[in-house]
Amino acid sequence: RAFLGLTAFAYAFGGHGFYPEEYREMKEPSRWPEVMRWTYGVAVPLYWGCGILGYAAFGEYSQANINLNFPHNSANVISIAVQLVQELYFVLSSNLVMMLAIELAIGIDPSSCCHDSSGLSTPTWAARLLVRSCFFSTQVLIAQMLLAGEGDTLIALQSLIGAVGMTAFTYFLPYVLYMLLAPGTVSKRDLIWYSVNVLIGLVVMSMGLFSSMKELFESSAGLFAGSCKLPYAYAPTSPDDPCFDSGLEASSGNLM
Repeated sequence: RAFLGLTAFAYAFGGHGFYPEEYREMKEPSRWPEVMRWTYGVAVPLYWGCGILGYAAFGEYSQANINLNFPHNSANVISIAVQLVQELYFVLSSNLVMMLAIELAIGIDPSSCCHDSSGLSTPTWAARLLVRSCFFSTQVLIAQMLLAGEGDTLIALQSLIGAVGMTAFTYFLPYVLYMLLAPGTVSKRDLIWYSVNVLIGLVVMSMGLFSSMKELFESSAGLFAGSCKLPYAYAPTSPDDPCFDSGLEASSGNLM
């Protein structure tokens, strides 16, 4: 569980892919270390503070899917609907460069809007819409396959992504790349420090990958075999839940 949590924590630092672009757009790139100090100086205490206080208050009853921690009411349903639109934008915008590469590879000219540039006897905009819709559909299909489990599978998926990608790109790959690409000679002391960080990162990544996969397999009901309904875990359905004393009543009929 510790490694599952560590790799899930690494998931929170998944925005590093934007750093090169941000660095390139800075008026004074030399101040980038100052930006990092302020960023981590503010973000890390907030992450740790919220995490520790949240776990102290709710323990194992806290769900990775934040909506499962609230009542099944209209406000929560609206929140889920808004997130659906938001995630659609995130999925398509974050894969923009890759989608352009795919379109160019199959002969679709993005610069041509209404003319047939793909040989499919259809306008370019329609061909691009078809390709991107198929791409998005495959992501939805895979997500449904992986989420068709009984339990809080989202935390396992976050840990899996954090272990495979975020732990490497955020934590130890920068050290590896610096050692390989540094223009000068790396001092012995720095080399030892970098190596220790790489070793720790590899251990966290490996154990996190094992823990997240184990969690997914244990909670899986089989491909597409899980319930499509959200298992709301909101209080006061159990006297052990910290929210049981909130004064709100819930019956089994309120659970989906």
